[in-house]
Amino acid sequence: MWHFAVPSIAGRINIPNPSAGDVVFDTLDGGFFGYNGVDWLLLTNSNMNAPAAKFSTSSGQSIPGTNTWTTISFSTSDQVFSNTTSSIVNGSYQIMQAGIYSVSAAARLSTNTAALGIAIFVNQEAEPRSSAISIPSGANADVATVTDIVQVSAGDQVRIAVSQGAGANWSLTPDKKVNRFSIHRVS
Repeated sequence: MWHFAVPSIAGRINIPNPSAGDVVFDTLDGGFFGYNGVDWLLLTNSNMNAPAAKFSTSSGQSIPGTNTWTTISFSTSDQVFSNTTSSIVNGSYQIMQAGIYSVSAAARLSTNTAALGIAIFVNQEAEPRSSAISIPSGANADVATVTDIVQVSAGDQVRIAVSQGAGANWSLTPDKKVNRFSIHRVS
């Protein structure tokens, strides 16, 4: 089971009746912790030997106002890898090692008069229950965020897409701290 802790302290995560294999994301410490049946342990690439990648973009990409999904073009120059050789190609991350992955993404329109949808796609299909919508509130409105766990095979393509229906094209906020995508194999 997956949990989201807001906030907690490493080693003092208060999840009632955890089971071995449970994972929690701790917003205070900014990391994933796994329960081994006795204690919560910080999950790192060194103790999981898992592929991980982090991408961002500050390009200010134009998003059509036609309620169609548009893949975010994350910059390959902003990538950070751990135990992986894959990269972003045409907006998609190719899975090199099958497994269960944690995927997180965020995006924001620089001018927003409509909600911004964001979703995780695997092989051209949106993952069920893996989409979210921001609330429109003018320039630099709320950030649309999505986090999910997906099971994928080697060779699968994972991408992040956004959609807005304001009728006019709007650009993403040109800020790589806002427009980001991370993927990490958890099992």
